[in-house]
Amino acid sequence: MFKKAAAIILCAAMAVPTVNAYAEQPVQTEAIVREYAASAKEWDGKTALTAGKSYTVSGKVTISKSVTIPSGTTLTVAKGGKLTVSSKGTLNVKGTLNIKSGATMTVNGKLKLYSGKKLTVGGTLKFGKSSTVSLSGKTTISAFGIITGEPKTVTAGSKATLKADGVIDSTKIAKAFKKTSDSKQVKAIVTDVTEAVFIKGEISGLFKTVFPKGVYEELEKEFDAEEMGCTLDEALDSISQFIAAMMASESGALPTGVDTSKLTVKFIGKSEIPEAEESLAQYYKDITAAAVVNGPFALNFENDSMESSVYDAYLVKIDGVWYIYVSSGSDLM
Repeated sequence: MFKKAAAIILCAAMAVPTVNAYAEQPVQTEAIVREYAASAKEWDGKTALTAGKSYTVSGKVTISKSVTIPSGTTLTVAKGGKLTVSSKGTLNVKGTLNIKSGATMTVNGKLKLYSGKKLTVGGTLKFGKSSTVSLSGKTTISAFGIITGEPKTVTAGSKATLKADGVIDSTKIAKAFKKTSDSKQVKAIVTDVTEAVFIKGEISGLFKTVFPKGVYEELEKEFDAEEMGCTLDEALDSISQFIAAMMASESGALPTGVDTSKLTVKFIGKSEIPEAEESLAQYYKDITAAAVVNGPFALNFENDSMESSVYDAYLVKIDGVWYIYVSSGSDLM
């Protein structure tokens, strides 16, 4: 347990649990899906969409002109489908646009979601640098869905809403809805942990907030305080204080700050989430997004800097909040 705590402190490896929320769905639900698939007409990207109808894209389709999804009409990009709005294309959503899990939509032209209309992203929605985006309706990023890319311009109407259970990997989209992008949130946690270890020398207080409720308490139960001669809080802080002291001894001073801008954040699907630490899995339920962090970070001194690295640091999103995750393989020391 002491080794596990030390491994967590150094961000050596963090991993994510199996998600119970994605258990096999009832037969009734599968029947509804089959019925919908049978009734939806395959769309080629060229023919006009008729009001009150349902259409699906299951292959590769490109929009190269102005196309409108009429009121009462649903266009679904199915699993494996790839819908592209070219630089000359425009997609006006006056009905409903669904991007299913396993589907991809790329926008290099214009996407306009009208007030009161719906856009649901369960797969991946990518915006190119030349794209212009207007989101005035109801946008939902469902579990493990992702909106990514930095459009040329983004506007959101006064009645626009965004519910992000999944990932906003776009600074401009997040800013339009007065939110913080998930990449920035993930890096902020790594920054806080790094500062606590290398600069402040106190980590126990922070750890009670960067884990889901119940995880730290479970770690305390597993920690043999009597054998170790100290509490888990004291053990964690002593390790981080030792590291900070060693840093000060080698460099002549403690760092003044941490630069995590070069870290890479990769958002991953539920199938890529490693197995959870068995005793902690119950606290990692209902995960809607996951990320793995790698790369260098800089410890900045008054007139110098020192580089270190993060390797396979896993984080998960639960109820809209990002947390560090502990896997069965986290204890590497």
